[in-house]
Amino acid sequence: MRELMWASMAQNLVWWLGFFVAVAGVVFTTAYLKRSRWTRLLFGAFLVRALVDLATKLVLPVLATTTSADLPRVPLFFLATAVLSVMSYAALVLGVAGLLSELSRHPVNPRQSSPTE
Repeated sequence: MRELMWASMAQNLVWWLGFFVAVAGVVFTTAYLKRSRWTRLLFGAFLVRALVDLATKLVLPVLATTTSADLPRVPLFFLATAVLSVMSYAALVLGVAGLLSELSRHPVNPRQSSPTE
């Protein structure tokens, strides 16, 4: 019984950690939305990731505990969240790749911004 409690606490901790990382990504990219088109993609990807995490935590228990007429919807829910997750991860990869390619075209020279020279 004690192992089950620890496993449940660990699952909840990992879920909260993943959710907070997604929310932090949304908050962080919001500050840079107008600086690069790639940040909009990253913002959307983090937002979708946070919404999928939230839906999994809130909607899935409701679907699982309602009448048996809703049971066919559970696999559809898993399919929808899996597709959205893959799309958000793909958008994250594309956004990071786009930002890195933008940085490589506009190299940053630290000596240019130094006021003492």
